Amino acid sequence: MRFAQRVTVLRDGRVALAGARREDVDVNELVTAMLGGRPPQPVRRTRAVADGPPPVVLSEVSVPGRLADVTFTVRSGEVVGVAGLQGAGHLAALEVVCGRTAISAGRVDVGGRGLPHSLRAAVRAGVAFVPSDRKRCGLMAERMVWENATAVSWLALGRGGMLPSRAELVRHTGDLTDRLRLRGGPYDVVARLSGGNQQKVVFAKWLATDPRIVVLDDPTRGVDVGVRAEMHRIVGELAAGGAAVLIASTDLAELTEVCDRVLVFVRGRVVGEVRGERLTEHALAVAVQSGVTGSG
Repeated sequence: MRFAQRVTVLRDGRVALAGARREDVDVNELVTAMLGGRPPQPVRRTRAVADGPPPVVLSEVSVPGRLADVTFTVRSGEVVGVAGLQGAGHLAALEVVCGRTAISAGRVDVGGRGLPHSLRAAVRAGVAFVPSDRKRCGLMAERMVWENATAVSWLALGRGGMLPSRAELVRHTGDLTDRLRLRGGPYDVVARLSGGNQQKVVFAKWLATDPRIVVLDDPTRGVDVGVRAEMHRIVGELAAGGAAVLIASTDLAELTEVCDRVLVFVRGRVVGEVRGERLTEHALAVAVQSGVTGSG
């Protein structure tokens, strides 16, 4: 909108908005054309959010070139989304919580332990991290399901240096795959599974750690609608069990479906949040594009 003189919107192979002059169309109208009208209000969930200190606290956090004075919390039992255009800083916030990015200013408390200095330290603080690129960062594709599903828990959470037996790991994997309704057994090679079932293996790996804090980066990218629904069910179960969930997604509809509230990032700052009855795909898209949430 800042650079174009005219704007055309294509949706489903057809022209939804033809050659509109920039001065004749605003962000709200542009988003309506992109989404095909205003979607119905989603059914809001009522979740029990725990009292007491929140397990995720960022206070005036800065990362050079990525975050500036970012402050927010995530409480136990709450699902909080982060949204923004590419480079807006929302993904950097996830990385900070996971110990993958150092901060230059501010304070971070994760699981009551302060800022994790590494992903391993974050795991010990009760953090689970499901990355967007499962093939590069989340899986050992040529290994079996049980080896992937237990890869984090047996290294990070072994008791007194004693690792569980292979039989115990396989049995535990079976429990996880049943919970996730994964089509494949513990001895199946991950590379031979469908993309959706591979993503379930990534979830299984982190569920095995019994996390208190769950960080999800585009968790259902590239999976079918059935697997997407299963992943959303698991997210709801994690929150119902008391986990604090922080999620980013390129699919704004996904954020409206699973989140209690969504923080909107613009140029490294949190400019507002969308929650309650206002949390629709349309309202969120307008907020991300314009930086105006109407939350204040």
